[in-house]
Amino acid sequence: MFDDLPEDLQAILEYGVEAASTAITASAMDNYSSDLQKLQAEHGVTVHRTPKEILDAQLKAWDEIIPTLEADAFMKKVLDSQRQWVERVVYYELMNSADLALAYEHYFPEN
Repeated sequence: MFDDLPEDLQAILEYGVEAASTAITASAMDNYSSDLQKLQAEHGVTVHRTPKEILDAQLKAWDEIIPTLEADAFMKKVLDSQRQWVERVVYYELMNSADLALAYEHYFPEN
């Protein structure tokens, strides 16, 4: 159906979807960050990052579950595809992105 549309309408849809996705992402970042500040300031909520030990335990638990999931051929295909995507994209992000914590701590050392 999309391919049957004239090129100009395809472009309008593509750019419209991209714009909507970007707007939703920006809105979510704005809402989540202000909600967190409100929870802390108005409701006394204390927020802690998940400790590395817990994340390590989660990864080890997944390592035990994955072989069972991969017994299903479709799930193996899905998981292989996800791993390939993550290996490429996350590697790029790690290599290309600045250390945001460094800049944040420079300008907001009290946090």
